Amino acid sequence: MNRRRRVLAALALVAVAALLREPLEARLATHVLAQMPLLVAAGVILAPCFDVLDGEWNRGGTAALVVAAGCLAVWMLPRSVDAALRDPVAELAKFASLPVLGGAPLALGVRRAPPLLRAFLAAQAVAMCGVLAFLYTHAPVRLCNGYTEEAQRELGIGFLALGLALAFAFVLPLFDAPDRPAAPSGPTGIDAGGAAGKSADDTCPVSTVCEIAGSASPPSVCAKSTGGSGRRGTPGCWSGRADSNRRPAAPKAAALPACATPRHRRR
Repeated sequence: MNRRRRVLAALALVAVAALLREPLEARLATHVLAQMPLLVAAGVILAPCFDVLDGEWNRGGTAALVVAAGCLAVWMLPRSVDAALRDPVAELAKFASLPVLGGAPLALGVRRAPPLLRAFLAAQAVAMCGVLAFLYTHAPVRLCNGYTEEAQRELGIGFLALGLALAFAFVLPLFDAPDRPAAPSGPTGIDAGGAAGKSADDTCPVSTVCEIAGSASPPSVCAKSTGGSGRRGTPGCWSGRADSNRRPAAPKAAALPACATPRHRRR
């Protein structure tokens, strides 16, 4: 989506919230859970247009998330909701601040935040929905003077439903683990036992280890330890990989295991 389409989509959401202002603000639940999220969504759509402001000051997304959290916290207060009903200046501030100071910084901050911070924010959002649900359903008095106690209970139930939906949305991807690729059914490459033009002696890891140790390993040792196939990774056979531990570069031939040390029968 280019910048022009993003601006038009954001303006469309703001226009819908403004045109439906009276029916949305008639009930507390739709005011807080419908109109305000529309304005925040408009800012999220506009977030890529503010890439010029996304510099070193927003390293890790911390600065933008602090701005977004402060804006959203202000408009979650019952006093701010009441002010938006009776004061045109507060209503205009709501329409201007939620997209610019709420949605756009939220998108910019989440995009640059590390995974641990994202997980913390997700858990915090679910927890706050639960706290607000309990507050609005169990408050003994009216918290918003412009709405009734029944409207408060509806908002509390709405916050509870929103919290459950967010928890389900955050947990569901954890169960969608990618499938592991299936192992090849037949031998390929070097594992084909000389299909690539190499003999068992060339692919024998025991011979490689013995050469490093300074002794030669007859083909019979490789055939005995690998079952005559010369495959890597067979149980009882050395892998042939370089040792990453800080020890001597190679052990002596006498220190190798019995399966890798050449044995000569006495006549």
